[in-house]
Amino acid sequence: MRASILVLLVALSGCGDPEPVAASHDPLGLARSSHAAARVVRAHVDASLAPAAPRYDQTLAALEQQSAAAAELLGDTYRRLDTHEAFRRWLVVHTAAKLSHPACLALFDAVLAEPRAADDGDLHHGATAEEQGVLRLTALDGIARVAQAGDAEARARLARLTDGPDASLARAARRAYEMEAVR
Repeated sequence: MRASILVLLVALSGCGDPEPVAASHDPLGLARSSHAAARVVRAHVDASLAPAAPRYDQTLAALEQQSAAAAELLGDTYRRLDTHEAFRRWLVVHTAAKLSHPACLALFDAVLAEPRAADDGDLHHGATAEEQGVLRLTALDGIARVAQAGDAEARARLARLTDGPDASLARAARRAYEMEAVR
C-alpha cells in the first residue's frame, strides 16, 4: 500500500511523464478537440489540478450534465494514451470515476482487462506494476461509485471482482461491495 501511495504521489508530481503537467497546460490534449464534451472535461480537469480547487464542484456538475458524451471522450482519450503516461491515464480514469456514470463502465473494464505489467520498475517502457495497481484500484472505485448510484450491472461487476486473482483488488472489491450493500 505504501508503495502505491508513493507511486501515486510521484505520478501526481508529473515525474515519469514526457512533459510536466500543469493545470493551464491541457494535460489530456483536448484543446483542439471538437468533441461535444471536450470543453467541460478540460474545465473539470483544470479545476482538479488547481492548487485550491474552488471550481471543482461546479465543473463536476457541468461534466455530469454531459455525462454520456464525457464518458465517450474519456474512453477515447484513454485509448490514445501510451502506457508510460501513467499520470494522464490515471487522470482520465479518476475523472471517469468521479463522473459515476454507467457509460464509464466500458473504460473501467478496459483498465481491468489490461495485461499485468511486469514488476521491473522501469518508468521508461510502459506502466510499472505499482502504477497499474493504482490505475486498477481507481477503475474499481469508479465501478463502486456507479453501483452506489443504483446501477445493477455495476453491482454485478463489483460482485465478480470480489473473487478475482488480484488479492488487493479483490479485497477492495469486497469492501466496496459490502459498503454498497449497506446503503
